[in-house]
Amino acid sequence: MDFLTNFSRIGWDVDDTLIGSRHADEIADYIRTNPRGQQHFIITFRSHGMQHRVFTDLAAYGIDASHFVSLTNCPDAVYEAQGEPYREWKGSICATLGIEVLVDDDTENVCPGCDKYGVAHVHPDDLFIAPEFVARPRDAADAPGSSFLKAGVRKCLDTDHSAASVGFARESRNDWF
Repeated sequence: MDFLTNFSRIGWDVDDTLIGSRHADEIADYIRTNPRGQQHFIITFRSHGMQHRVFTDLAAYGIDASHFVSLTNCPDAVYEAQGEPYREWKGSICATLGIEVLVDDDTENVCPGCDKYGVAHVHPDDLFIAPEFVARPRDAADAPGSSFLKAGVRKCLDTDHSAASVGFARESRNDWF
C-alpha cells in the first residue's frame, strides 16, 4: 500500500476492489485508519439503482459513507452504451474531481480513460506486490489491454486514444449519504 502514499486523492472501484477482492479487508483497514489523511472517493460502474447498495455492501468490511468524500456512479445511458464513453468514464470523472489515482480491477475498461485524462491507475492486487517485482514487464495474460506495469501504475499502450472524444453525460449521485 506504500504506493498510495504518493497521492492525496484516491478513487476506489467497488466490485472486486473494495468488495470481493482478495485484499478487500486490508484495503478497508487502510481506508478506515487513513494513516496519511488522504481523501477517498468511490467511482463505480454500478448503475440502474445498484449504486444504492454500495454502503450496505461495504458495511461487511467496516467502512461506511463517512470514510469517503463522495460516491459517483456511472450514468445509466453510459453503462448501456458501453464502448468509448464507458471506457473513458472513470478517467474523466477522476480528472473532474481532482482524483490522482484510481484503484480498480477492471484494467481493460478503465485504462483508456485514465490514460486520456492523466489519472494514474493501479490494480488492487498490485498494491500488495513487493516494489522490486512491480517494475517488471507484464505478460499479455496479466490483464487485457495492459502492456506493462511500472511502479504500480498500469498503462494501456495498445489502445488508440487518437479518435475524437465522444460526448457523454456526467452524473454524480451523492443523495444517499
